[in-house]
Amino acid sequence: MELAMPANTLINAAAEGDYAWVTNATGNNSSNELSFLESPCFDFSGLTNPVLKAMVQYETTQLTTNFFVSYTIDGGATWDTINAGLASTNWYGTDMLGFVTWSGSSEGWIQVSTDVPELAGQADVKLRFVFDNGDFAIGETEGVAIDMINISDCTNLPTSSFTYTVDGSTVNFSNESENGTSYEWNFGDN
Repeated sequence: MELAMPANTLINAAAEGDYAWVTNATGNNSSNELSFLESPCFDFSGLTNPVLKAMVQYETTQLTTNFFVSYTIDGGATWDTINAGLASTNWYGTDMLGFVTWSGSSEGWIQVSTDVPELAGQADVKLRFVFDNGDFAIGETEGVAIDMINISDCTNLPTSSFTYTVDGSTVNFSNESENGTSYEWNFGDN
């Protein structure tokens, strides 16, 4: 991948500013392309609820191209895919024989985010965006673009448990989920 000013037909601008990470700023990706955007080493030791966010745009061959994020905590000896956490938005969307990935068209820039509890407290974390056009890709496409990568700690977790008393009866509502970042109680119109 290259840091460049996108100037393709569909991937034609960065999400913010002038530059984004792209597979090809002015043309299609290569057949059988395998590209990486690898981060420097991050220290997550002070994070208790890490969240990864980014803006992505992809124009790929549906079901034959993989675009995903992986991580390593052992200096790159092994890489594991970051799967959608309990609090994720737009995190992947295509299931390719048990492997969930971004594939097809995002139809413009979209914000993707997921909690990554498996990285909480880890001191040596590297992230890697992976674009794999594979052996079975049909034709060439514009590929992918990545911008505005953000890692934060979700420190303002919402409270979802409460007690409500009506007509002398008390009802307790309690949360039993884990790692939630938003809750909605819907009691209808009555």
